[in-house]
Amino acid sequence: LWISNYLNKYLFPILIVNYWYFNAYFIVYFFFPFINAGIKSLGKRQIGFLNLTLFLLFSCVNQIRHYSEILNFDIFSFNNGFTYKWLLILYFLGSYFGRFYSESHKYNIFIVFIICTIVICLSAYYRNLIIIYKIKRKENFHSMMYEYTAPSSVIISTCLILFFSKVDINSAILQKIISLFSSLTFGIYLIHSHKIVWTRI
Repeated sequence: LWISNYLNKYLFPILIVNYWYFNAYFIVYFFFPFINAGIKSLGKRQIGFLNLTLFLLFSCVNQIRHYSEILNFDIFSFNNGFTYKWLLILYFLGSYFGRFYSESHKYNIFIVFIICTIVICLSAYYRNLIIIYKIKRKENFHSMMYEYTAPSSVIISTCLILFFSKVDINSAILQKIISLFSSLTFGIYLIHSHKIVWTRI
């Protein structure tokens, strides 16, 4: 019975909480056709306004709980981004840049990336000072800098994706190497997140 339970748990990824991304993508996948149809009917300004609203509401406002004594809980039940709801929001964000981002924006994106990186590094330094202070006082603290839903994570990852999406790689050897490693990433994720590997290795 013990072996049967473990085999059922590990042979079916959907049933394992450790594979949260697989579960989230599995759910979101069925909504893609409807989302794409809706996105195609919207203009640049409408999608831009939608993404800005989603970013302010579900990323920025959701971080208030780290500083508020009243709203010190997960307001939208986003579980720091480990959920299909956050993946849906990122899909909307990606749809905007997929349609309207061009080569001419690449260097502007790089400048934004540098500025955000500097700001985040300074913020992280300040945050570490606060953590050290709270540890000395034996107080609890939260890590808002590294959550998937944190504004810093969203901005930095978006800048990285947009900048490198326009990098041209003409070398056939490099193309083969990138194709090889990119095809292995999902398998690596499944291995790393496996309960036995995660807890014991």
